[in-house]
Amino acid sequence: MSKPLLTEFNSSSELPEDLPEEILFILDRFEKNHKRSYLVGGSVRDLLLGKAISDYDITTPATPEEVKKIFSDFIVLDTGLQHGTVTLLIDNKPFEITTFRTDGKYSDHRRPNNVELTTSLYEDSQRRDFTINQLAYNPTEGLVDYHNGLADLKAKLVRAVGDPYKRFNEDALRIIRALRFGAQLNFNVEENTFAAVKDMINDLDFVAAERLTHELSKILNSDFLSDNWQNLMVLWNYLFPHYACEIYRSLNVDFLENLPKNHNINLTILTYFLTNEDLSHFLDKIKLKRLDSGLIKSYVSALHEVAESHGVEGIEAIGEIGKIGGQEMDFETKSKMNIEERNFFSPLDLVHLKNKYKLDLPTFIEVLDLIVLEPKYGISPHTIEEIKASFSEILEKQLPLSTLELAITGKDLINLGFSQGKAVGNVLDVLLHKTIQGELENKEESLLSAAKAMLS
Repeated sequence: MSKPLLTEFNSSSELPEDLPEEILFILDRFEKNHKRSYLVGGSVRDLLLGKAISDYDITTPATPEEVKKIFSDFIVLDTGLQHGTVTLLIDNKPFEITTFRTDGKYSDHRRPNNVELTTSLYEDSQRRDFTINQLAYNPTEGLVDYHNGLADLKAKLVRAVGDPYKRFNEDALRIIRALRFGAQLNFNVEENTFAAVKDMINDLDFVAAERLTHELSKILNSDFLSDNWQNLMVLWNYLFPHYACEIYRSLNVDFLENLPKNHNINLTILTYFLTNEDLSHFLDKIKLKRLDSGLIKSYVSALHEVAESHGVEGIEAIGEIGKIGGQEMDFETKSKMNIEERNFFSPLDLVHLKNKYKLDLPTFIEVLDLIVLEPKYGISPHTIEEIKASFSEILEKQLPLSTLELAITGKDLINLGFSQGKAVGNVLDVLLHKTIQGELENKEESLLSAAKAMLS
């Protein structure tokens, strides 16, 4: 973690020791060319907070053409000329440089119809989303703060620059970004800004699903998700049916602190109470990756089974997810979920697909591309050829294609000590999977030995 750029938010112009050499070099060269430029945005905010920095953005009065001349001995890429942005490469490291600008009208709630370049840092600051993100820094001048961002940083507030309704109407993504910064930094959203969030939450309909999902993922991976759960209710009310949100409102989510930073697991918490129809609708709405969507459905199904086996339901059942990351996770959850490793189209999935279509293996191999090339499966032709090769090997080695073909039965597992019901089916599925993968021989002794290991 970096030390704070300005101790206790003083306006000292002392050169920070932990700015990268490349940043100091860029700012110095601009200065020598009479184009005072600034580090701006999230990097300044995070330096003040002592957080690690991943990206440094520089804003300048120089036009893109002037930037190219000033750095003519380097590669400068045209990465966003329509917005006054170029990317400077120094030792193959990219540094985004954007000319001061003002934004024109927004007609799509996403991007300005046009931008105008300016030489005024103040005018540039007025277009930015939140006061804590408009802070600018230059080694000679020190910190520049036109909108009291330092005060909001100290008060731990996310406040829109100017009128929050205008800011959110310009770019609806800012609505969820306000909530995301609150969860990531453990800040409160300022009263007027939060009122605009609540009033305009449905404008998230204008946001592309991919952008919405990206922000949602950041929220679910944030360090202060449980602390900000109630503030996020406005978002849950937008995303989920009313009946689920009433449960979320009274949910004790302290156990979230003990979970791995995995947005799929946290999405499972949010979707646990949904009906299958509502779950499918939600996952389609946010256009989750096919693999992630399959994982979440698997997680939810597994949790329902765990809840049933423990004789709990409703809010009590969701507490079982707290065991996901630890040693106490029971077999049903472990075998169903395989937290980081489960492949959405594992050999076992394909065996189930074959059995669903009631085809013998040679016929299934022939028509496989007709089945899984459907868009809903998201399988590439290259992957299909690999799958066909795997199934040809299964055919050649005469491996089992269903649990009925295993050398042991559910009765054998019950005799070992497994309880009757879904647990037995889960074990048989795992044994079948391992046999198909070549990890086990389809022999009674080998299968029983593996089952005993699971039981312990």
